[in-house]
This record gives sequence, structure tokens and C-alpha cells, in this order.
Amino acid sequence: MMNCEDVVVAQPLGEPEEGQEIERRYRLAITALLCDGVFCEEDAAVLSSFRDFLGLSGEAAGEIFRDEARSYIRRRLLAFLEDGRLSPDEDAVLDDLVASVGLGPMWGEETAEQLAKARRTWRLAVGPLPVVASSLGLLRGETAHVCAAATAYEERTRSVGVSYGGLTLSLPIVRGVRFRAGQFGVSRQSLRYQHQLGRGDLTITNGRLIFTAPERAVTMKLTSIIDVTAYNDGVAVQRTVGKPITFVLGHPDEDFALILWRAWQDARGQASI
Repeated sequence: MMNCEDVVVAQPLGEPEEGQEIERRYRLAITALLCDGVFCEEDAAVLSSFRDFLGLSGEAAGEIFRDEARSYIRRRLLAFLEDGRLSPDEDAVLDDLVASVGLGPMWGEETAEQLAKARRTWRLAVGPLPVVASSLGLLRGETAHVCAAATAYEERTRSVGVSYGGLTLSLPIVRGVRFRAGQFGVSRQSLRYQHQLGRGDLTITNGRLIFTAPERAVTMKLTSIIDVTAYNDGVAVQRTVGKPITFVLGHPDEDFALILWRAWQDARGQASI
């Protein structure tokens, strides 16, 4: 059980302290009592004794407690969400902390959405990947994790001619003929562009990335991928052999890129065993 001396070193008050200093010490006591993740009856008794020691009124102490408890819970929440994930253990800590302070619901709609997204991200990054039905002819032991409508683009290059004459002077000589003074040169320049391969279905399995479209089909082993760039509306994949391909999803889906990254990492890990 904690006591006042464990929370904040209590010095004789002597002359009355300034109100700000009293509040600061009371806030420190609240934070110290909350740091173990729960505010129990013993903690409440300790805080009540310290409140009397500081000479705070019950109303003022209650207002400070509500404000500091909310601030502390918010700090713990931000710390848990720093990596974009919320594990079941972290979720339980938040639930216990919120319930123990007795302040009622703590999360607004925006925060609740962030928590739901962080829980889903944790499951996709750490837990079992989802399994979906697929009409593709999958290999033995192969399972599909996600399928989405997508448009595929392959990075290509083409050469174009560029002419440059510098400063020139054009003079008429006879009708229909002009004399142009200056220099004329032609150079070749390579331009990168995205060539559309087609629109179709993009499927991620535990072993392959499969794109099927009326115009073109692309299949690559996950172990042949050397880099993945994630976007809100798609992914770009670089292979050991072949040109980079970008898949733009029909509907933005951040989970798709995370599932691809996770399946890619798992496949690489299996290949290294």
C-alpha cells in the first residue's frame, strides 16, 4: 500500500504555499498513483489523505483529479498508438485504467476509430492473416489472404528526340524561303512512364501475388519481391527479374498493403528456414 511519503515527499508547510504549487504537487501524486495502471481503493485513500495535508477542498481536488486522470490516460493512449498498433495487452491496460478512475466513457468518435484501426493493424501484423475464397487454381497448400479489383501499371522507358537551336535569327530571302542563322542540334532523352497492363483482380496468397485481367496476367512468387511501397490506394512492387509494377486498387484499402507486406515477410522467413 502506498502512502503520502511514497507519492510526493511531504515537507512541512510552514507558511501557506501558493495555489499553483499545491496543485502541481497534487497532480504529481495523482500521476504516481496511476502509474501502475489502476486506481484502487487504497490509492483513493492515500490521495484523500494527501489532499487534506495540502489543504485542498473536495471540489477543487475532484476537478484536478478528473483533469489529470484524463491527461494521464491520454498520454498512455498516445504511447500505445505510437507504432500504429494496439495489442490485446495494451487494450486491457487502457480498459482497466479507464474503469478504475470512474470517469465514464473516455473516447470520442475519432479516438474510437483510431483504436479500432490500431487493433486491426496489430492483428494483421502479428496475428493470423485472413483467409478468403478464391476461384483461382491455387497450388497445394496455398491459401488466398485477400483479393481486390485493381489496375496494373508497368514502369517503362522510351526515347524522344529533343532539338535545340539556341538563339536564332530568321530573315526572308525570296518568297517561300527564309534564312535562319544559328545552330541546330538533336539529342535523345529517355522518359519513364507507366504503361497500363489492364484492369482485373489482384490476389495475395501465402506464396504468390497473382494479377488476372483480360489484357494480361501477372504472377510472381512473394520470395521474388525485393521491395514493396505502400500507398493508400495501392502498392508498388519491385522484383528480382522484370520491371516494377504498380497496382492501383479500385477502392482505397490500407489493409491490402499491410497484408501483402506481412505475407511477403512470412514467405521470406519460410524460405530462409
